[in-house]
Amino acid sequence: MAATIQSVKARQIFDSRGNPTVEVGARFLLRSLSPYPGSVLIWALSRHAVLRLRLVDLVGWREVASRFALFVDVCCSDGTFARAAVPSGASTGVYEALELRDGGSDYLGKGVSKAVNNVNSIIGPALIGKDPTAQTEIDNFMVQQLDGTKNEWGWCKQKLGANAILAVSLAVCKAGASIKKIPLYQHIANLAGNKQLVLPVPAFNVINGGSHAGNKLAMQAMP
Repeated sequence: MAATIQSVKARQIFDSRGNPTVEVGARFLLRSLSPYPGSVLIWALSRHAVLRLRLVDLVGWREVASRFALFVDVCCSDGTFARAAVPSGASTGVYEALELRDGGSDYLGKGVSKAVNNVNSIIGPALIGKDPTAQTEIDNFMVQQLDGTKNEWGWCKQKLGANAILAVSLAVCKAGASIKKIPLYQHIANLAGNKQLVLPVPAFNVINGGSHAGNKLAMQAMP
């Protein structure tokens, strides 16, 4: 039986660089089946764990250091659970999709309450009832219909924020892999139509530039 999205919720947390980002939670319901009791328990435990960590850290859940990061929790009615985070780097290139930050004085302008609100009020309600294994359909729906913004480079995600859209997309992807009972890499390869799998190849930077180094090189890294 295919699963359907039951709810999508977002929260603001810290990422490893100390900047704010969004945390999103979603529940799924199997069609033609009554909700699996275990999913409710897992959902409650995950919410309790986040709350407990927030009480310890006072302002949010810390991944490594103290920077807000976009996190997504997915809980399915068959007991599967998925979580995704999309923290941003130290710099953003002109060709990259546009993440949404709050501006102002809070968190040096890097708060993501606007992106959180976009997930809770726009993206989440629009995804209810959709199949989480239909990754391409959901991604295109979020980018082209819910957001719909373009610049000279293509779909730029300026309205809802790339951080909001990507967090939901990655959580849905992990949930889809869990529902199909296959590893995430296999699920992504299937979505891409890639039948030839190879081990990842390590890469090392020889020259660093941009915001990561004390020089004026117009590039971030040369492997």
